[in-house]
Amino acid sequence: MTLRVSTDTEQWLADVGFGAGLLEPLLWDETGQAQDQGRWTYQLICQAPGSWQVRQASDKEWTALYNFTREPQRASDVEMANHFTSTHPSSPFLGQAVVMLEADDAHHGLRDRQLTTTRPDGTTTEQVLNDSEAAAALRDDFGLPLGHDEIANLTTALPPIDADPRHP
Repeated sequence: MTLRVSTDTEQWLADVGFGAGLLEPLLWDETGQAQDQGRWTYQLICQAPGSWQVRQASDKEWTALYNFTREPQRASDVEMANHFTSTHPSSPFLGQAVVMLEADDAHHGLRDRQLTTTRPDGTTTEQVLNDSEAAAALRDDFGLPLGHDEIANLTTALPPIDADPRHP
């Protein structure tokens, strides 16, 4: 879901929760002009009448982040999508810890113990974190001021490093 916001002189695209997306609203520019946000570069292009794509530049190539149309959304559509992401067994948000942060210089994603950092030049680093590294990442990379009890509860809920099916 996106939001188109109009002022007296301009229109803006507000990304309302994609996760790995815009740092701030994107000027609704029908020419497809590149727009910088921090060290990231984005572009909004019209693919067909009423159909749009948000792209992100990475190492001089454009990567599609998502497509959308200008069809109005009903509250029941949003409710169903939220119900799916919070209850369906195939939802990436069920049964694992997920933390994401889009910053000026990097996108940080933490899924259970897997920390992935992607930079605007397209380089990506991945590492599996032990308990103290996971606590440090939440504090340092994501800026979450969690207390000792909160960190202990979280790391207890994470799968053991050798039990994570993504890292045999």
